[in-house]
Amino acid sequence: MVEALTYLANTQHSLGDNLAARPLAQRVLALDRQIYGDRHPAIAEDLSNLEGILDDLGEYPEAERHGRDALGIVTTWYGRDHTESALMSVGLARTLIYERNYHEAIALLSQALATEEHTVGKAHPYVGITLNWRGTAALRSGQLERARDDFQRMSEVFVAVYGPQSSQAAIALGGLDASGAAKALIPPRRRTASPFV
Repeated sequence: MVEALTYLANTQHSLGDNLAARPLAQRVLALDRQIYGDRHPAIAEDLSNLEGILDDLGEYPEAERHGRDALGIVTTWYGRDHTESALMSVGLARTLIYERNYHEAIALLSQALATEEHTVGKAHPYVGITLNWRGTAALRSGQLERARDDFQRMSEVFVAVYGPQSSQAAIALGGLDASGAAKALIPPRRRTASPFV
């Protein structure tokens, strides 16, 4: 029953019907708490799913609370340097970006990126997604060079992972991040004269 409700909640969320998804996700969380208690990775996943729904509803303080709880659970279970902890950090950072807390978001994303590069490698979709969110936070906070560098690396990762003809690479190479912010807003990197040329 929990799996069916989870699937239904995630489907409603994917379809953009977050008002329908929210009570389903809350029901899944309540059922899993009866099975696992409050501090289990299954609860962290439920909290993360609910965080995403709340983000889309614009209920950021509640989403942030769920994201912090989820991150606390997985870091207790797996440690800070684990892929699951990195993924929960990215989810929380996304919420913090929506709340305009760019400094903390960038710090979380930088730590998540280091963990992902260590655990799954530098050319992995997780790395590309994390670079995209960190670039978005940097762009929105006026750190244009960092944003440009992160979006460039994101493009390289998606081309390496999916190939140059993929939709993921086309979007990245087309200069858009997930929020639709154009890379063209970022000034080109200044070239310095090399003494070796």
